[in-house]
Amino acid sequence: MTKRIIVEIGANHGSDTINFLKDPDTVVYSFEPTVELQLELQQKFSNNENFHLIPMAVDTSNGFRWFNIAGQEGL
Repeated sequence: MTKRIIVEIGANHGSDTINFLKDPDTVVYSFEPTVELQLELQQKFSNNENFHLIPMAVDTSNGFRWFNIAGQEGL
């Protein structure tokens, strides 16, 4: 059977990821650059072989950039 592939840009807390993975024929590649959220996602989906975390952000060009995380001002 053919698997459906979803590329999720900015997984955040994984609320959409959970819905995507309800279908066992769906494979999800989730981009999430925030370390705290990466750890949360790894914990939530550690037993799901259809979940793949990519610990990076997505941009229109290759390279490295500084970026601000919403809600993190003053930390």
